[in-house]
Amino acid sequence: MMPIAPKREPVRRALDTEVTGLDIYYKGETGSPARPFFVTGFDQQTNSNLFWLWEVDHITRRVLTVKEDLLEIQKWILGADELILQNAKYDHSVLRETFNDNGLELQWDWDKVHDTLLSAHLIASNQPKDLTTQALKYLNSN
Repeated sequence: MMPIAPKREPVRRALDTEVTGLDIYYKGETGSPARPFFVTGFDQQTNSNLFWLWEVDHITRRVLTVKEDLLEIQKWILGADELILQNAKYDHSVLRETFNDNGLELQWDWDKVHDTLLSAHLIASNQPKDLTTQALKYLNSN
């Protein structure tokens, strides 16, 4: 009889972006659409936080992204079995446009995504939907 391999725990990662504005398409007076200047991640398996931070030109609001960081973020995203976000559609959109700005294409598997904002609307539409409240609910913690 063959031994049964132990079940591998899924690699769960959380991702969030901090962005220079809301509109990722409109260039406005500065000529720069909103882009992420800070990307944070948490890896449950290693219990570690990661972050990528970029300079922002204070006059044009253009984010001075580092291409090598984007490649690292891509590798980190692809290494996840489950990706947990709050408002995943927005974070995906700003990352996709940032990758496009740098001649890259963001690879993203929506089947891996758990969007806490979506579940908040479905499960308890009359409850707060801010990130802190959702994190406490999702983690079953107080």
